[in-house]
Amino acid sequence: MSGGLIGLLPGCEEPAPPPPPPTSAAIRFEIVRTVSGELGVAENPAASNVVPGKPYNINDQWCAAFATWAWGAAGIPVRSVNNNYVPALVDWAKAQNRWRGPSSLPSPGDMNIEGDSGGAQHVNIVTAINQAANSYEVIGGNQNIKGSNPVNQGVTPRWIGPDRIPFEGRHVMGFISVDQGGPTSSPPPAPADVKPASPTAMSFLASAGGPTLQVAATSPNLGTLGPSVLKTLQQPDGFLDVGISELASIRIGNTPHVFGATRDGFIFHAAYGLGAWLSEPKIYAPDFDGRRIAAVTTGGANITLYYSTLSGGIRSIVNNGPGWFDAGVVATNLPANGRFAAVAAPAPGSSAGQLHVFYTNNEYGISHVWQDFAGGTRQSERLVGNNGVAPDSEIAAQVVGLQVQFYYVQPDRGIGEGWWDVDRWRTATLPTPDFGVGGAGALSVSAYGDQHHVFYSGPNGELGHLWHWFDINHVGRWSSERLGSDAVATTPQSIRSMAFGLTQLVVMVGQDQVARMIYWNGSAWTPVSSFRAEVELGGSVALVGAG
Repeated sequence: MSGGLIGLLPGCEEPAPPPPPPTSAAIRFEIVRTVSGELGVAENPAASNVVPGKPYNINDQWCAAFATWAWGAAGIPVRSVNNNYVPALVDWAKAQNRWRGPSSLPSPGDMNIEGDSGGAQHVNIVTAINQAANSYEVIGGNQNIKGSNPVNQGVTPRWIGPDRIPFEGRHVMGFISVDQGGPTSSPPPAPADVKPASPTAMSFLASAGGPTLQVAATSPNLGTLGPSVLKTLQQPDGFLDVGISELASIRIGNTPHVFGATRDGFIFHAAYGLGAWLSEPKIYAPDFDGRRIAAVTTGGANITLYYSTLSGGIRSIVNNGPGWFDAGVVATNLPANGRFAAVAAPAPGSSAGQLHVFYTNNEYGISHVWQDFAGGTRQSERLVGNNGVAPDSEIAAQVVGLQVQFYYVQPDRGIGEGWWDVDRWRTATLPTPDFGVGGAGALSVSAYGDQHHVFYSGPNGELGHLWHWFDINHVGRWSSERLGSDAVATTPQSIRSMAFGLTQLVVMVGQDQVARMIYWNGSAWTPVSSFRAEVELGGSVALVGAG
């Protein structure tokens, strides 16, 4: 029993209940993280079947030893007749009701079994899925290292296409599922849409140098409810300890979602529902450099995440409800410090929608990639040539009505604007006669009523503001002002703005690493005096509405 005097007597306390077993999603994440951490391991001497000092070293062919070691490290001990022998793993899987045929699509963490007419010969671990292309990535041990001379083997990745032929003479025989006794499951869907008692704007503040992630909420009357530390995002493995390089946020129905890029190359995701923050295990994103992310929603629970890659490009993953899947490479010419922005918009002359990505390219310009919601071929074009756009120039995008717009910083020249005009893209430089723009700067755009608003960092540390009455042909005069006071961040490093009800909010992180918020009260910009939070060096900010 619990309670009463029993619980108060020394030595008579009831033992704490055992922790709940890890979920399938958590186990899958741990398997993928474990094998990803071994990438680059090589046999020494070359082609010797020896990987000195590794727990999966058996001085013999070691692909099965590697796979079963990874499962065991994640909490699934494999007890086959011989864990170093692939056919024995297949027999164990069938006896455990974990065997899946080759016609199915596996999930991250599953074992991929390859063989030929002689039977099962090789095993590796599924680490990413491209559902649209019916293909997937695997990481395995005892696999050839491309370009090694003499040919050597180690822990390497490879992609397996819809033909299920990893290479000539071998085919995929099936999969060993993490889940026992049923179809392979995926991470749980995002929390259900929950309507709070009243609308709320939420600002997320991330630290790039430590594990801190804060959230501050403000109601329509702009009485702040924060900031407070989001402790629910601190997973047991302390993954946020590596630091957060950037945040992105979206709203699906009444539910705010926040995504963070961790510096070890993963993505975390949390959503606010039922009065609490719910999070899922870190999302594995192939080739992610842990630097830049952008998030868009295409309706329903569909989410697309774009991120910068180690290969010098942009890649995407999608979640259409059952889990995250790799959607392939979006661009290959993003500079090492390049920037990008993404939006979802109706397609011209069609009821369908399109995804648009605008990014700084390697030629001091802006490029554009677009694709239909339903998938299909991505198309690309160069929109802005060698026009003074630095590789790290900030870029932003939005949709006003049916019109897609993008904005970008031209260092020491002004803010560039681009928009779709019936059948072509048009560009212009916004006038900043009394102010100017400082460096690559910070930039944010928002549409408030019938106006466009652009907020940016100026050359003397002020917050610059441009606004214009909406006209589909962009004819008319832009107005400008500089905002500088104790309520405005000095030399804004990160800016986010959002139209919210009958007002507009701007959150910024300054050079002093302090985040501040201002809002338009109908006649003047006013600080939310109770909103003030310190953010570590390089921190990020995101802003989203709820309710």
